[in-house]
Amino acid sequence: MSGAAARHLRVIDGNGEVLEPSGPEEQVRALEQALVRSQRTIDGLRNQLADKRKTARRTYPIDETFEDWKAKLVAAGLKGKAKCKLSNDRVDAINAMFEAGYTLADFKLVNTGLAACQYVVYGRRQQTGQAKDHKVDIGYVCEKAGRFEEAARIGHIVNKAKEA
Repeated sequence: MSGAAARHLRVIDGNGEVLEPSGPEEQVRALEQALVRSQRTIDGLRNQLADKRKTARRTYPIDETFEDWKAKLVAAGLKGKAKCKLSNDRVDAINAMFEAGYTLADFKLVNTGLAACQYVVYGRRQQTGQAKDHKVDIGYVCEKAGRFEEAARIGHIVNKAKEA
């Protein structure tokens, strides 16, 4: 990096003020300090996110929801789902739906709907479809309320048909 290219770099302290280092060594030292501060901020945010996930798992029945999802999909013939893990993205997606006001009963209907209609063709859940249309991940259905509610509606219909 040439000296001319480095002139556009500015070091900003914790208060948002621009520091004007007197020489290249001081500039490197200031940049290293800024990097350390940034890494501390990143680590703090990661810890906050991990704490939020732990709190969510204690607050809502996320684990029970995930186990119900796996069991229903395995029963529907997707034996590989038994090995699925409750990843961070799935915890976040399930938590978001619980925070939106959905309940464990709603999730059980969704899981029943996913097991019954495993394909999404032209935006609608179907019983059959191509491999590229196979969409049963709980994270996928939790991305949008419309997807969630459609799967719950199908789950309700399936449950009513079983009762009849």
